[in-house]
Amino acid sequence: MNAAVAAGSATPAQLPQVLANQLNAVLKMCDDFLEQQRRQVIETEPTPEKAAEFRLAHKWMMRVVRTLHAQVSDPDFPDREFVQILGGRLMQLEELWQVFGEPHTMTEVEASKVLRAVFPE
Repeated sequence: MNAAVAAGSATPAQLPQVLANQLNAVLKMCDDFLEQQRRQVIETEPTPEKAAEFRLAHKWMMRVVRTLHAQVSDPDFPDREFVQILGGRLMQLEELWQVFGEPHTMTEVEASKVLRAVFPE
């Protein structure tokens, strides 16, 4: 099927592929966000403004991924692989939020453990 088919012009038979394309686009956006966050917030000392910007973006990313995960978790959803993929991304986002989203004090050992879990490479 044509991956460029837009939702508005898709036939009912094409809708599962359109949805898969959209889910993959959100996953790519999430991966890009996590990578950018790693470079600009985790590996450096961000300005308060940059940190606030990432916290807001992080909240929105979690909202989007939670919503999509709830939808693909429906037993009738046709592409079951998205349940695990989105669930994994949601777990990464939530773990990072615990570390970097809310202001609190964390030991170096705790931070290293979370970073290894989220970024195993």
